[in-house]
Amino acid sequence: MNRLNHRPSWLARLGLSAGFVLAIAAGVVLSAVFFALFSVMALVFGGWLWWQTRRLRRQQREAFIETEYEVETEYEVL
Repeated sequence: MNRLNHRPSWLARLGLSAGFVLAIAAGVVLSAVFFALFSVMALVFGGWLWWQTRRLRRQQREAFIETEYEVETEYEVL
C-alpha cells in the first residue's frame, strides 16, 4: 500500500522532463525536415511540369506556323 502513494524522486522528474523536452524538440526538427523535403519535391515537380508544358506549347506553336491553311470568306446560305 505504501508504494501506491510513492512520489517520484527529483532525479526521476528531471529525467522525465528532459525526455519530454527532447521528444518535443525531435518532433519539431523532424516536422521541419519533412516540410523542407516536401517543399523541395513540390518545387521540383512544379518545375518539371512547367518545363513540359513549355515544350508542348513550343511544339504547338511551331506546328501551327508550318501548317497550310486557307480562309474561306464565301459561304453558302441555305
